Amino acid sequence: MESLEQSLLQKYSSLEQLLKTYKSVAVAFSGGLDSAESYLRDLGFRQFRVRHHGKIARLELDAGEFPRLTDDTVRLKIRDKLREIGFTWATVDLAAFKSESMNILLGEGENE
Repeated sequence: MESLEQSLLQKYSSLEQLLKTYKSVAVAFSGGLDSAESYLRDLGFRQFRVRHHGKIARLELDAGEFPRLTDDTVRLKIRDKLREIGFTWATVDLAAFKSESMNILLGEGENE
């Protein structure tokens, strides 16, 4: 199975091109991420991060808050808000919230 890193390197011939693409996507969508995180904060979530993967919003929540997602009202509110922002799907990272978790993509962290 091809890793995300290998896939990105094949798709983009140079690091400069990759960074330009990533930067444009990040700038274009940063308002959506801010809106999503603000909404989760308003719902009472405290330790989390929302990650952007194209049409997928990946929620990194503190493991202690996972049970809140079994409440249909909370789960559907989150789904509806993320769709309103522009995401097609929402996923929950089962590894839970971990500060600097994106360093794994840079080869600086361990994949748990």
